[in-house]
Amino acid sequence: MQLSKTTLIIFLIFIAKISFSQDYSVSTISDSIRENANIVVRLNQQKFSIKNTENATEKVKYVITIFNEKAAKEYGFLAVSYDKFSKIKKISAKIYDKDGKLIDKSQKRDINDFSMVSSSSLFDDNRVKVISFPYDKYPYTVEYEYTKEHKGSLFYPTWTPYMDFGFNIGVEKSRFTITCPNYMSFRKKEVLIKYPVEIDKEDFFTSYTWQINNLKAIDYEMFSPPRTQIIPHIKFAPNDFQMDGYEGNMETWESFGGWLNLLNSGKIELPEGTEVKVNELISEAKDTVEMVKIIYEYMQSKTRYVSIQVGIGGWQPFEAEFVDEKGYGDCKALSNYTKALLEVAGIKSHYTIVQSGKYPMEIDPNFTTNTFNHVILCVPVANDTIWLECTSQKAPFGYLGTFTDDRNVLIVTDKGGKLVRTKKYEQHENIQTRIAKVEILENGNAEANIKTDYKGLKYDAINRAFHYSPEEQKQWLYNKTEIADFKINSFSFSEDRNNFIPTATEDLDLEITNFSQKTGNRLFINLNLMNKFTFSYSTRKKRKNDIYIRRAFIEIDSITYQFPEKYKIEYAPDKETINSKFGNYEYSVKVKDNEITYTRIFKINKGQYPASDYKELTDFFDKITKADKQKVVLVTGY
Repeated sequence: MQLSKTTLIIFLIFIAKISFSQDYSVSTISDSIRENANIVVRLNQQKFSIKNTENATEKVKYVITIFNEKAAKEYGFLAVSYDKFSKIKKISAKIYDKDGKLIDKSQKRDINDFSMVSSSSLFDDNRVKVISFPYDKYPYTVEYEYTKEHKGSLFYPTWTPYMDFGFNIGVEKSRFTITCPNYMSFRKKEVLIKYPVEIDKEDFFTSYTWQINNLKAIDYEMFSPPRTQIIPHIKFAPNDFQMDGYEGNMETWESFGGWLNLLNSGKIELPEGTEVKVNELISEAKDTVEMVKIIYEYMQSKTRYVSIQVGIGGWQPFEAEFVDEKGYGDCKALSNYTKALLEVAGIKSHYTIVQSGKYPMEIDPNFTTNTFNHVILCVPVANDTIWLECTSQKAPFGYLGTFTDDRNVLIVTDKGGKLVRTKKYEQHENIQTRIAKVEILENGNAEANIKTDYKGLKYDAINRAFHYSPEEQKQWLYNKTEIADFKINSFSFSEDRNNFIPTATEDLDLEITNFSQKTGNRLFINLNLMNKFTFSYSTRKKRKNDIYIRRAFIEIDSITYQFPEKYKIEYAPDKETINSKFGNYEYSVKVKDNEITYTRIFKINKGQYPASDYKELTDFFDKITKADKQKVVLVTGY
């Protein structure tokens, strides 16, 4: 039987649709790829085409099967950002049920376009296009596709076959291609990539393609190293680049810093009146450190942080004179302004770019690229370095905190960029000390006076309280205090900001209901008042990743319990010491008359340890958890 041309076309379209549906059916995903996966990437197809130092095009297609609500919150929508230097030419989305049947596809009306201006932004041209489908019949599959044109070449993509640096993602097929004119060059660094590159060289362009299929999900493990050490990826960066007419070279950190110097050139001039004011302020300063402190606090007193992200302003600071007049600026402008104020005093400082955040991805010293998102100021002084966070009116002088501590940063010198490391706060600098007196009443309730000192990085746990109103402070204390049922009678806060390691003190006066458990003629008292250690970990037999503890600290508790004279000690533990490479723990109990003194010291060591040590870590934590549950038994009726 012969088919007509029209019938044949219809038949082929029908067959294509069947094949298409089968491709996206959840039943076709192998068990090994599905294991431990919240999503499975059916297809990750990306192409980055470099046209010249000014223009590039990015084409992306993701097909993702979503298995649960947690994954839907993160991957159940498409969001693509753009600004003055980029344009979205095409964007679409489709959704399929578990059998691969098309349910819906985006129309023009489904594409929402939002400004990314935050509450702290004054000028910002960042926007985002968003497509989302309200669907909750798991599993289901979404197909996202967009084309983005870039004007400017400061940023090249980083590719991972897992689509992003998330955990619990399985992959069926992943493909990345970067195309570059033959007269240009770029750099790349492969991390944990075990697959060869395919090179296709033509007359004018050369393409490099990586294709990786059938990857198992990487399961999340607590205390894992930075994700760039765990998840396979390839970093790309230009050699020569330009942004908004500013040309630069990124082959070395020195040359990249030279480009930043170009952006910052001629922006530290100040009005004569401000120069006079600065000289008056520092006229009686005893040394350089005191001068830096006076100038820094002067800057804090007359400025506020406002995000300014328009065009090249995303990388270039406003003039110091502008900040001086307006009284505001972003991290770039405020750091540059502080640098200008220090110049008046003859003090040299360095504009410094940093990747901020409590858990940053580490900057690779051997691969120059722009993965920075914040600016601070570096002030070299005799035998030391002062680091200044210029965006906060409340930050203590010379203190970075977990936002920018202990990481590689790029300081911009007259000779160009230089990679250095910010301050690492040592264990003995990060201390929480708690002294408490607790009077236990005959009805099992208690009255407590608790004084807690926070030092170094432990200061980060309390510094926000100084920005709150008294009522907000009180509510914050109720939320964070680890006591089951209590009433705050009074509280106060104080701090010492006079050195590079700030300290803060929290004083509490509490009434505690049902503090001790009463059973017959006995009272049971938990010795650890409000600092019990808890740790939940996987029972998986074999650890895969190294153990990574980023920061070290010490916690010291000294608690005195007074109990009614009619009670006697029936049982009290003596002491216990637990030592390991990860830290140390000890407690002791002393009894005198109707008074019990409980002392606890807990230390955690910074370090990276092999995965084979994981059982030792969990044993250490299990012992501490058990030790923190120790009780004293009081009895009456003798």
